[in-house]
Amino acid sequence: MNRHQKIGLCSFLVAVMQTAWAAKIELPCDDSKSPVVKASTHGFTRISVKGDRLRDVMGLEEDVIVEKNDAEGILFLKNIKNKQTITLITENGVFQDVTLVPDGSESMNIVFKPEVQTKSVENEKNAVPNTLFDPHAMHGSFSMNTQETLIQFIKHLFAGIGDATKDEHVRTSPSGLDAVSTRIVHVQGMVGEVFTITNTENQTTILLEKDFYQRGDLAIALQKKQIQAGESTSLFVIRSL
Repeated sequence: MNRHQKIGLCSFLVAVMQTAWAAKIELPCDDSKSPVVKASTHGFTRISVKGDRLRDVMGLEEDVIVEKNDAEGILFLKNIKNKQTITLITENGVFQDVTLVPDGSESMNIVFKPEVQTKSVENEKNAVPNTLFDPHAMHGSFSMNTQETLIQFIKHLFAGIGDATKDEHVRTSPSGLDAVSTRIVHVQGMVGEVFTITNTENQTTILLEKDFYQRGDLAIALQKKQIQAGESTSLFVIRSL
């Protein structure tokens, strides 16, 4: 075990011990709501989903420290200084928004409990074109407002809907970083596109959505806003036709 692995293991063990006796906050999974929950400013905030495992998280600020227990699918967050709304994604295809508000507690333990049996990510991918984003299925019966529609669209892009991009499409930031299109889907007058951004520099890079914005974009979101040298992340874009 090298030095970096030892440091990572030690910090993870500290996170486990700090949250072992923290007060547990149990919340129902509800994709239509974003519950507001206190998060520790200097200790660890543990987040888990009962009967499922967390696969990823979107929307965290770049200075938040994230430790993940891959075996259990549990996230440990530290250095939460500002209020932020994030989206949790589980291995069973559950999307859950939650707003974290900084609090002086030593540690927090947040557990989400699905109230219904969840679908697998693969089933979720197959279901999307026939429900939320199929223009024929939506016609005359769509009731969600525009903002909710765009949020759901980005979540499903993250889950993997769309086809591999046939034509090369690149967006370049002012700093020279390229976002290369890898996946695309057309739905009811809109285009959803997924780009891959790779940090080709030899240092950590901070990304901003506005640097990749183009005229006609309706929504744009980064999977991660800070990437290490050689690391890649995804950019999700919804634009009008």
